[in-house]
Amino acid sequence: MRVYTASVVEQLIDIKRLTQFFQRKMLHQLAVTKSNVPKRTLIFKDKPFSVFGSMPAVDECSELFIVKNAALVTGGNLSAIHAITNVFCTKTGVPLALIDGDSMTGLRTAAASAAIAMHCTPELADSLGIIGAGVQAEYQVHAILSIRPIKQISIYSRTHAKALKLRAVLLAQYSDIVVDVVDNVSDCVSNKKIVITATTSNEPVFSLQKVSPGTHIGLIGSHSRVNRELSHQEMSQHTVVTENREFAIVEAGDVHSKAIEPNELFEMPHDDLASKISIFSSIGTALMDLYFVEYLLSLEETSNLNCINLKE
Repeated sequence: MRVYTASVVEQLIDIKRLTQFFQRKMLHQLAVTKSNVPKRTLIFKDKPFSVFGSMPAVDECSELFIVKNAALVTGGNLSAIHAITNVFCTKTGVPLALIDGDSMTGLRTAAASAAIAMHCTPELADSLGIIGAGVQAEYQVHAILSIRPIKQISIYSRTHAKALKLRAVLLAQYSDIVVDVVDNVSDCVSNKKIVITATTSNEPVFSLQKVSPGTHIGLIGSHSRVNRELSHQEMSQHTVVTENREFAIVEAGDVHSKAIEPNELFEMPHDDLASKISIFSSIGTALMDLYFVEYLLSLEETSNLNCINLKE
């Protein structure tokens, strides 16, 4: 069984190639009839507020069975989600891999987001607004920069120090891009071709009043049946894309009843979408985890990893 630590995952994954792989997989998502992805199981705890979840999925084509187990415990300085993914072979039942779930989740969410953005934005889209400045925000920026010639980025975070830290990280890697930290959400989203929200907010963090036609919005952070980072009322007025319509209705509300799935999106004219406001409402599904694991295990570089035998 191979062990993929966070550093190993980061070193192996090229976000542009991963995004292209996700786009191909999502294009044929409806045809993947041998995937079994049940709804996730969640256990909640009140004091302190905590969520413990399990996301299983099986795909006979790739002969993979995966289970991602995640824990969110809040209180004090704790607020991060931690996860581990177990991978088995469906043909033999043998454990194949143990993967750091944090880096996997960040990368697969960013790849899915960028794959959707590729079909919803002009090829020369050059401006990006980021609301939130945590780990997921950084993954999102790298993914968007891999598909579009972004020249200017605005960052807004309720924690100014985090926004400044993200700015420093980005400038160290992309010296030819203008990166600004702004003091309000309106400045972050105004005149942007792409807007990404990656927050833990339980209520809307911005309004579409300052958003121009032709803007693509990626809602990556918190969601519930009554709220997410953009109001359901505003979402209902525009094209909404989500990974799985049925799951989205259950977890993120009836506003997703008319949402389209990725394979449906890719059949729509690109130019028509790029001229309107489009919204990717991400809920995160185990199918995206399956795509990531399939890609990761296909890399030739993984053959050099050390293996462990749990039977020893």
